[in-house]
Amino acid sequence: ILENGEVSTVTATLSHPTVVATTLTVAAAAGANAVAADFTLSTATTLTIAAGSTTSAGLVTVTANDNTLASGMKSVTVSATAAGGRGVAAPSDATLTIRDDEYGLDVGAVTGQATEAGGAATFTVVLQTQPSAAVTVSVSSLDAGEGRVEPSSLTFTMGNWDTAQTVTATGVDDNVDDGTVTWQVRLDPSSGDTDYDGLANVDVDVTTTDNDGAPGMTLSLNPASVSEDGGVSTVTARLSHASGAATTLTVTAVSGSYTVGTDATIVIAAGATTAASDTATVAAVDNATDEPDRTATVTATIANARAAADSTTMAVTGAVLTLTDDDAAPGAALALAPASVSENGGIATVTATLSNPSSEPSTVTVAAVSGAYTVGTDATITIAAGNTTAAADTVLVTAVDDSVHQGSAGRSVTVTAALTNGQGAGAVTGAALTLEDDETLPTAALALSSTS
Repeated sequence: ILENGEVSTVTATLSHPTVVATTLTVAAAAGANAVAADFTLSTATTLTIAAGSTTSAGLVTVTANDNTLASGMKSVTVSATAAGGRGVAAPSDATLTIRDDEYGLDVGAVTGQATEAGGAATFTVVLQTQPSAAVTVSVSSLDAGEGRVEPSSLTFTMGNWDTAQTVTATGVDDNVDDGTVTWQVRLDPSSGDTDYDGLANVDVDVTTTDNDGAPGMTLSLNPASVSEDGGVSTVTARLSHASGAATTLTVTAVSGSYTVGTDATIVIAAGATTAASDTATVAAVDNATDEPDRTATVTATIANARAAADSTTMAVTGAVLTLTDDDAAPGAALALAPASVSENGGIATVTATLSNPSSEPSTVTVAAVSGAYTVGTDATITIAAGNTTAAADTVLVTAVDDSVHQGSAGRSVTVTAALTNGQGAGAVTGAALTLEDDETLPTAALALSSTS
């Protein structure tokens, strides 16, 4: 019977009747693993077998008393003395088994530490009560990615049920930055003992400490080279190893080099290293400067809860985007102030303007025109890289006089120059300079000469 108050009724029989009634007085005594407090014998302890009968009348009971101890099976020896029946002898003793109702698995505290470097934790398992049949406890990991267990099963018999057996839980290296993870070892008992066979699974918490640092992030571009005139490239991202938390990458724009599309984020799920279909786009920003192909490093900021919890920083390796130039080599246009001077040494100032900037400085060298104008000692104008004019750099040209009466229109000459630039140079558009005539209207005179 179960110790939780179940009752056993005591009866007696004769092998054959007698002509005199037989009276049996029942007693109960603690047997193996039992104490007197484990049971109660009823107040009525007498059984009577009437003359001519073989079965007893009367009610004698033994009641099991409950406790909260896991004490295994207990036995009670039920005996009786006999009187009457013309000398009927006392019957043989009967053994009553009281089964403990605190049956179950007693799991010890987890000691040691499972680690991804191969460290192990252990705990013990023992039955709380003696079973009536062997009990097999299946042992398994509920997260094989975090830990493995051994042995795979424990067997408890009626002889070793109270001897603790050890389970070892060893961490598994998962190459995921997931911090300390709690996982469970499942204990699943089965037995021919219905009490143990009906037990629910027991899950034991084990933690595995991580040995993986925060992953790094590498960006890639497709294509890696685009026209600066709005060319578009697709940005993808890859982690060096997985994280236990989702990683959100936000691509950052670089002013003057590229802009970022409306969705600048890429999300890589926890446990993954790439985002299969999540990308961002960057578009090149044009300029008017003639220059070699430019490069810009596409980079990003990262948000990751796992790295934040560990107070670590995830490094980003950017991708180099090449912006191919679409600007022609600059030409130059000259201007004069004033554009009309006296031919008698009049001076004009020459300035130059590039059609578009260049990444290299430009040199404009003004050329003299014999008989029309000379050029000052400094014949060059230097325009700095990135500019189209030289604010304070000019050239002076001086008109050369002649004795020819040109009339009111004077003479016209084109001031020209040579343009040089390390990146390449276009044509120069000269400026017209008018040389105002300073000769008066000539007079005509006749001359005579004698002939012989």
